[in-house]
Amino acid sequence: MLSAREARGWPGWKIFFLVPTGVILLRICSASYEHVVRQRSERLFPSSSCSDCVGVWPMRTGACFFMFASAGGFLGCSGYANSICLSIAAVLLILTCFYPRFQRMSDFCTLYQGIIYGLIPLWSWIAATGTVGWVPFALGIISALWISGLGVLDSIRTLEYDRSHGCRSLAIRWGSKNVLSFAFLLHLLTVMAMAVFGFFAMLKIAYIVSVGFITLCVLMEHWIAKIRKKHWLGNAFFRLNLVVSIVYAVAVACEMVFPFFNFSVR
Repeated sequence: MLSAREARGWPGWKIFFLVPTGVILLRICSASYEHVVRQRSERLFPSSSCSDCVGVWPMRTGACFFMFASAGGFLGCSGYANSICLSIAAVLLILTCFYPRFQRMSDFCTLYQGIIYGLIPLWSWIAATGTVGWVPFALGIISALWISGLGVLDSIRTLEYDRSHGCRSLAIRWGSKNVLSFAFLLHLLTVMAMAVFGFFAMLKIAYIVSVGFITLCVLMEHWIAKIRKKHWLGNAFFRLNLVVSIVYAVAVACEMVFPFFNFSVR
């Protein structure tokens, strides 16, 4: 929407379908590849009886099909947009495929997904406009900080699994309590980055209200997380991510579609 600000946020039917389709295909590719790698990991580090492995091969075959089909579709959407977008798409796919290996190489692998999601706004912006500006980089920083914080929190939930399967994470290195504080710091930086971005992008009433609401949600969720058990973290912060995403998208849409929400528009 920000790329089509002069048209009140409407990018045209081509971009309206192209960008969301590309992002969905990339997510399918990532989930399918993760499933394939996890199945292979279960064979190397079995945690259940052989009877639980019945049907693994068909599931892996189906995951491989979805992985290659979605990767091809994502590259096709990128190539249809422009050549720069295609290059960034190739980088995104390489980074996605390298993630499982990075999990066994560094304790900071929990921040790796943030890098991948940080490139998606840049890909989307170039797909929509064919140019590069400061806005996608700013949105990329916001996305990277937010997803990195969620990844760090998720490492607490998967702590035992990562230990038993030879994976590394910040939760293993620093402990659950320190990791929870680090995730809180990342999310505070996210909120600060949102506020700074809104100032320079001249987003006013609806955006300010949304950032204030998101700040309250983050403070409340992290406060609750300190007094709840770790298995509760996954669902709680999944809901937080959903709420924050919807509120932020609606706020930006209001700023673009309804000019009276924005003091800077005469």
